[in-house]
Amino acid sequence: MPAYSNRGMSLIEIMVALAIAAVLLLGLSQIFVGSKNVYRLQEGMSRVQENARFVLQYLESNVRMAGYLGCGNDVDLTTKPGSPPAFLNHLIQPTSGAGIFPVQQDNLPTPERFQRPIEAYAYSGGSVDNLNLTLGAAGDWTPNLPGDLNLPDMPAKGSDVLVMRLVGSESTAMVGDFDMTNGSFNVADPDMVKGGQIYAITNCANARIFKASARAAGSNPVLALLADNPLALVPGAPSTWTGTFANMQFNQTSTQLNAEVHPAQFIVLYVGIRNPGTPSATPVLKIWDGVGVASQELADDVEIMKLWFGVDTNADKTVDKYVAANSTDADANLAVTTVQQRDINWRNVLSVRVGFLMRSQDIANATAHTGDAPGDNVYRLFDARVQRPRDFRFRDVYTTTIALRNRLPN
Repeated sequence: MPAYSNRGMSLIEIMVALAIAAVLLLGLSQIFVGSKNVYRLQEGMSRVQENARFVLQYLESNVRMAGYLGCGNDVDLTTKPGSPPAFLNHLIQPTSGAGIFPVQQDNLPTPERFQRPIEAYAYSGGSVDNLNLTLGAAGDWTPNLPGDLNLPDMPAKGSDVLVMRLVGSESTAMVGDFDMTNGSFNVADPDMVKGGQIYAITNCANARIFKASARAAGSNPVLALLADNPLALVPGAPSTWTGTFANMQFNQTSTQLNAEVHPAQFIVLYVGIRNPGTPSATPVLKIWDGVGVASQELADDVEIMKLWFGVDTNADKTVDKYVAANSTDADANLAVTTVQQRDINWRNVLSVRVGFLMRSQDIANATAHTGDAPGDNVYRLFDARVQRPRDFRFRDVYTTTIALRNRLPN
């Protein structure tokens, strides 16, 4: 019978084949892991950038409105020598000043202090190195967070708190004249004015903050609940909103600009914590409007918010220096203890420089991300040095400068 040779693979050939396959699988796995890491990093970066873009757009559209009073603003509406005040907050009775006209009292609750459209509380509770997600106490900010701020929860340590009191762009025209006896007037859209809420009436030359009384929906007239009704333009001599001064009239005459009514808004922006004290604790940027029992969440994973303010120190309507909210700088003292002087100094703020430290929602790095020094997870927001845990999340700093449009030269 013919002899047949043995056929098949030897052990050495099998081992070589397995080695080659292992190398190929190792290469493929490295490509897969690398692609997955790149995807996670890109996903983290895109989420962070998307959140940052939304937050900055929100800030730009709202911060710019600080000092807006219809077609006027709180800088141009300053009291001229020998003239009645162009702006008054009628939520409180003004007091007699050194001249013949009243001055604005300063003992209003924080949400109603519309003579100070923008202000902030700077975090001063110690170093933010190695800072974990922890709720602060009122004394961790300068000035101390006032009790009548009425926040539903405390802000997180490390971040500043921004307060804005705005006059909204929505408006309805006043129809006819202001009633000289009881502070009532008609508006074109009565449904826009709700009883018990705060509004501003302005005609570009003058502006007044008032609270509307309750009335039937959609009905006129609107009754302004004035703490000083009738307004005593001259101490001891009761008058009306118009009195005998032509430049204070809100009436629809041929010599005066037509008056409009705008809703007044109170906004507090701060970094809070969702589920504080738990493994799922998450930093979130929150907004509080003084209404209801809870704040609203604007964006997740906003870890730090720091604020600086561009201040006009020589009345030329240009920014001369940037300072923090707790600055006691001699030229731009935003932390002065005298309340009325703080009202004046905050009205010298022309722009806001805001910085955010944002993080990705999930793990986004294959290795721990470091900051501006080797082995040191440090981030810098203006003069603040922030150190965060090496938790493999992507982080980045975003800053912008927002001009208060109604405080710039016309």
